[in-house]
Amino acid sequence: GFSLSLQNYVFDIVPQEDRAKGVAISNTVNALGSGAGALLGGWLASVAPSHLFLFGATLPLISNLPVLFLVSGILRFVVSMTLLKTFDEGRTVTPISHLRFVHELPLIKPLATAIGQRFSRR
Repeated sequence: GFSLSLQNYVFDIVPQEDRAKGVAISNTVNALGSGAGALLGGWLASVAPSHLFLFGATLPLISNLPVLFLVSGILRFVVSMTLLKTFDEGRTVTPISHLRFVHELPLIKPLATAIGQRFSRR
């Protein structure tokens, strides 16, 4: 999903004559980030502890992978929050409320329609 949305964003925001360059740069940055993340994760897996200290208590873990996933999640969250407001919509869109957006989701809209029809028959 991330790759698809990133590719669509590049197609929307980059002018047609520069699309090949935009896709190449996007793929390069994505590959460098994936490689750096894999290297950091491999190093972290070798040095991360297999137990956590929380509020004076020791929490033993089966392995150090939960610590690795916690650090990974925190770093992804920080990067996402840092970059969130730096992207602009490339095309003109009609603004909608959060509630309407949730209603338009592929699973929610058919369910809401089916439930609405079921209760309207009574």
